[in-house]
Amino acid sequence: MEYLPDVPTRHVFLIRHPRNVYPSLKHLFTNKFLQLPWDETNLIEEYRSLPVKDHFKIHRDLWKKIKNKMDPDVIVIDGHDLVSRPEVILPKFFTELGIPYRESYLKWEADPELVYSSWRGTGLFVFTSSKTVATSRAVESTHFVPPKVPCGSFTADWKLTDELQECIDYSMPFYEEMYEQRFQ
Repeated sequence: MEYLPDVPTRHVFLIRHPRNVYPSLKHLFTNKFLQLPWDETNLIEEYRSLPVKDHFKIHRDLWKKIKNKMDPDVIVIDGHDLVSRPEVILPKFFTELGIPYRESYLKWEADPELVYSSWRGTGLFVFTSSKTVATSRAVESTHFVPPKVPCGSFTADWKLTDELQECIDYSMPFYEEMYEQRFQ
């Protein structure tokens, strides 16, 4: 907490269902980084240096700490809600932040150069990796696109392996605790 700025700040947590996160992460790692077959890749074993299984616990713990010590009205937005109903979620979000909302925020120009020139911190990473599955849709998008599958589902091509189920089962209580507090 000592690294967070001592200025008026609103904290926002963007969450996503574990059944969407873990298969998507495995897809990214198997296809882009490891180039290994799906059944031969174990997220927990292959990425011991990353807290893959603890991802949701870490975020829930940070959320609770901020909520209890800094910002009792910390904002939680579920990504599925946001892309499914941006015209409902965004106005509420902007109102909560005290920022005027404009309908024009629902559409934008696809411009990788703008991302590179104006995003700070991760902009260079996003720009240089904009040809990957993980970021190309965001950089090249022009509006919010509703998910193709219901929340908590994933594409039929992805098999639910034992380590994915282990990560999902472990993460669900942390996700559900935050999900209950989300903007609706």
